[in-house]
Amino acid sequence: MPSDNTVVTFENKVDFLKLKVKSLFDNALKTEKELSLDNLRQMTDEQLDVRMDFLNKTEFTFTLTHDSLEELDYDEIGSQLRQDFEELIINIKSVVLREIRKRQTQTGP
Repeated sequence: MPSDNTVVTFENKVDFLKLKVKSLFDNALKTEKELSLDNLRQMTDEQLDVRMDFLNKTEFTFTLTHDSLEELDYDEIGSQLRQDFEELIINIKSVVLREIRKRQTQTGP
C-alpha cells in the first residue's frame, strides 16, 4: 500500500497502464488455452453464459485501460498489442458462442 509520501508520476502511470494491458492480454491467452472443445462441452449452460460475461468485461477493461494509455503515450495508438488482443478476444468469444448456439439448436426453441 502506498505511503502518503508516494508521488504518482507520469512515467509511473504509463508503466502501470502498460503492465495492466499486458496482464489482461496474458490472461486472455490463458483463457484461450483453457477453452478446448472438451472443456467447453463439459461446461454447463450457466458456466458458458458466465464465461461470455467475463470475456465481455475483460474486453471492456482492456479497451478502457488501453484508451487511457493511448492518451498518455501516443506511440501506443494502434499498437500491435491492441490488435492482437482484439483478434484473440474475437476468437475466444466465437468459440464460446458457437458452443452456446450449438446447444440451443440441439434443444430447440
